[in-house]
Amino acid sequence: MKLCDYIKREETSLSIAAKECGLGYEALRLYAVGKRIPRPPAMSKISNWSQGEVTPNDFFSEDAT
Repeated sequence: MKLCDYIKREETSLSIAAKECGLGYEALRLYAVGKRIPRPPAMSKISNWSQGEVTPNDFFSEDAT
């Protein structure tokens, strides 16, 4: 599942998601819109925060730009 889709489904904001993940707002925003691919430590935080619903592979799919 895409990070942006997970955030929408959970009805949370990017700022709350960033705080809960332990990441900066701007970094999480760039990951969510597909402008940047997170490094492994950030991917792990996002995966843990989403209970495994957002996986590292989700950042490498064909439609991520």
